Amino acid sequence: MSESFGRAAKNEMVLSPLHSHSEEVAFTSGFLHTAGSILLSAGEMELSVPIENEMLGEKVFGLIEKTYKDMPSYSYDDKKILITGDCAVRILGDCAILLKGENGEPHINYGIAPELISKDRLAAAYLKGAFLGSGSVSVIKGYHLEFSLSNATLANDLANLLRDRDINANVTERKDKYVSYVKGADGVSDALALLGAPKAVMELNTRFADRELQRRVNRVKNCDLANIDKSVVAAARHSDAIKLLKDSGRYETLDEKLRETAELREDNPEMTLSELAALAGISKSGMKHRLNKLIELSELE
Repeated sequence: MSESFGRAAKNEMVLSPLHSHSEEVAFTSGFLHTAGSILLSAGEMELSVPIENEMLGEKVFGLIEKTYKDMPSYSYDDKKILITGDCAVRILGDCAILLKGENGEPHINYGIAPELISKDRLAAAYLKGAFLGSGSVSVIKGYHLEFSLSNATLANDLANLLRDRDINANVTERKDKYVSYVKGADGVSDALALLGAPKAVMELNTRFADRELQRRVNRVKNCDLANIDKSVVAAARHSDAIKLLKDSGRYETLDEKLRETAELREDNPEMTLSELAALAGISKSGMKHRLNKLIELSELE
């Protein structure tokens, strides 16, 4: 489960559907922005995009053909897509990669245009395209997912886009690249789910559960039950906080999400944070934030 896992995850993303023209534009922009190179040849603009596998090439080329069939200045030879002239200018403009300034002169937009990601489904489509253009996932020595990029603006925008969806992302420099990355099983699992790879998520979680089970067995053998105790203590704190809120009459003033979280915890006192999060359909960090909020509110005078 190494390179083959990453390849299977990417193939799953390629096959996942895009449900509207807006999603197609966001996906294409994410892919071209991270994988493409803009050149000037004899005064004419060229957009060159290397393609790492046939499935991906057919998907991207199919989207270009679908939208720009009236401007057939593009080609695909299984290794790269080449788009030239006015067609390149139009595609880059539609993807908000090439913008016109106040003087009418075009310039490169190094970040993500807000209108492309104005809805969650569009943000997910953009991230999927960006990952297919520049991403990788490793599960050999820990869990690590990253986007390797040529400029810091795009790296920070991608990290912020992930953070907005409760996925802890960071940015670092590596040689001549800027890398947006997510670490840890929970973060990588949440990111893969957002990117449209549910089978990869299931495989990752199964492997993680197997590793955790083995670790727990080893801890029991060594008489180390501290982590299990912490989970029990945390669940008790949640229950106490909910009782305090009810006794003080403040429970009914909670917003709907917090009340739903409280009900889930009361109905499932033995569940872990991950299990509660899966039941609620949110990330583990999102569930932890809600439960901590309940404790915080219960401690107010």
